[in-house]
Amino acid sequence: MADLELPPSLAPLRQALVDRGFEALTPVQAAVLAPELAGKDLRISSRTGSGKTVALGLVVAPLLLGAAPSGSGCRPRALVVAPTRELAAQVAGELGWLFAPLGVGVAAVTGGTSVLGERRALAKRPGVVVATPGRLLDHLEHGAITPTEVGAIVLDEADQLLDLGFREALEQILERMPAERRTHLVSATFAPNVLGLAQRYQQSVGVVQATPTGSAHADIEHVIHPVARGERFDALVNVLLLAPEELTLIFVRTRAGCAELAQELVGAGFTAASLSGDMEQRERTRTLDAFRAGTLKLLVATDVAARGIDVLEIARVIHFDPADDPDTYTHRSGRTGRAGRKGRSLSLCEASQRRRVTLLLERARTAFTVEPVPTRAELVRAAEERLVTELSTSEPSPKHAALVERLLASAEPAALLGALLERVRLGGPARPRNVTPVIVTPARTDTRLRDQPRRSAAPERFKERPPRAPFHEGAKPRPPRPAPDQANEAPPRRPPRPAPEPFERRPSAPQAEDYASFSINWGTQQGADARRRVALLCRRGDIRGADIGAIRVGPRQATFQIARGAARRFAERAQEPDARDPRLVIRPFQERAGAPPHLPSSPFASAGPFTAPAAPRRGPAPPPEDAPPRRAPRPRDPGARTRHVALLPEGPRLVSPDAPGSAPRKPKRPKRP
Repeated sequence: MADLELPPSLAPLRQALVDRGFEALTPVQAAVLAPELAGKDLRISSRTGSGKTVALGLVVAPLLLGAAPSGSGCRPRALVVAPTRELAAQVAGELGWLFAPLGVGVAAVTGGTSVLGERRALAKRPGVVVATPGRLLDHLEHGAITPTEVGAIVLDEADQLLDLGFREALEQILERMPAERRTHLVSATFAPNVLGLAQRYQQSVGVVQATPTGSAHADIEHVIHPVARGERFDALVNVLLLAPEELTLIFVRTRAGCAELAQELVGAGFTAASLSGDMEQRERTRTLDAFRAGTLKLLVATDVAARGIDVLEIARVIHFDPADDPDTYTHRSGRTGRAGRKGRSLSLCEASQRRRVTLLLERARTAFTVEPVPTRAELVRAAEERLVTELSTSEPSPKHAALVERLLASAEPAALLGALLERVRLGGPARPRNVTPVIVTPARTDTRLRDQPRRSAAPERFKERPPRAPFHEGAKPRPPRPAPDQANEAPPRRPPRPAPEPFERRPSAPQAEDYASFSINWGTQQGADARRRVALLCRRGDIRGADIGAIRVGPRQATFQIARGAARRFAERAQEPDARDPRLVIRPFQERAGAPPHLPSSPFASAGPFTAPAAPRRGPAPPPEDAPPRRAPRPRDPGARTRHVALLPEGPRLVSPDAPGSAPRKPKRPKRP
């Protein structure tokens, strides 16, 4: 522990760091303790997982030593502003164990939690308050927090605070702070908007840059997996099955996509959950606790919700949706490879996204490799190797000794092992998927592209060539082409190609008779959509997505088509009880009498082909054969007069065309022959 050197003023914190497992300070922690930075407003920039939270604690610790709050109410000595609830909770937890030897309390106030509970926590007069901008401003306006004794305020993830639209709230908070204070900013990048805020509220500035801005993390391996169009989910399943026991964080772009992908993974057999901004705080906390404990292996999250996820055991980060910019990619990848551990950052990209993802990683200055998605055969071999390694390295348990003796006495070891392997799911929680192989071409992995001189990319044919030598008299002319012999006949022309035999063109799209129709009692009122239903049908009926035709979703049920070649097998598998969705019933679709044409009616019970519904008739439908004869229309008397009602000022009056005062009738136009 000789390397764990602290200034004499911070000696009380040494034991807390030792108990936490610190043997030496990280570069950013040692940099903030430099003597020339004492009393300055710091701008700290370092990669994720480098120990910035403890560095902040070392910076504000001198304000807490021997300082007791005066007066009544919550009068903290330091404030930390974080962009998200998860990050605020993480920072409060880290500072809590660090300041425990000083007897200083740390309180977290964030949106989405009970205001009364936070008031009770603030009544204990904590020395440090960690908060999100909106909730902190609310407590300041209602007098729950008195900022008169604040000696330092820290804006953690300042770039994210501004990106989320908290600039106005931050300005109101900083205007309420005392003039004699320190203002520290922690940011991944100091963009112009962050620098503008810093120059306005910081005075004597000290820059702390432990690692170069945007530099790559040496403990993270970056890989691009090219994926065929429409097979990203299948590729994700195979990538997860390569190491099913590792904690994996999957990033998507939207909240809706987050929930849908998590539900599809659960339908495939994985233990997965989603984490997005529209979840309640209690549910988000419960999900993160399960992920930290390892009972939840897969976590699907958005970029905003992932701020503050500090789980050291995360082994993989998968970018299901590409990041929007290099900073977001760096932050995503930084969730793994923390505290000296190794990690992998995997990007699933289709052909249309390949160039964009490649440029994104080059701008992030990360060296990457391009690898194909694991195939079914590779996953089987990996599962076998994993089983052999686990069995060869594990020690036999004495509690199973009697059972082992009975098994060995009952059968041969080879037959016994074969029977046991039939019961073991080697591949993991789901079956491997068939993915289309994508040709992997070598990609540039040099991250120093901007430092190299730009080369001309003009093709060879456009480059300047030396002029041809001029013709001179000594040069031998090209011999003339021999004239054709007039006596001989012209060579016969090549006979024309025979006309191709007529053939019947195949239809460009599958016809209605190629499908059988089914229905399921799962509509939009139950939160169903076409994408989730495809995953359910493939699992229940043991079919591929290509076997599914049209899908029409109604409020309470949906109808869909299954290719005739797979319809019989689908019907048999779909009738089996399902423990996951016991209420969902799939049956052949039956048209109601007189109902408008929906999907082609299902003749599944018969072996004949589909018959398309007849086109609707125009006009009244013909009467059935057994209907009674209609009454013949009454013959009209040509001499009968037509009565008319005229609306006159004195009231309506019955008139006829021949009545006086009525307009003569206009003769009808004869019909054309």
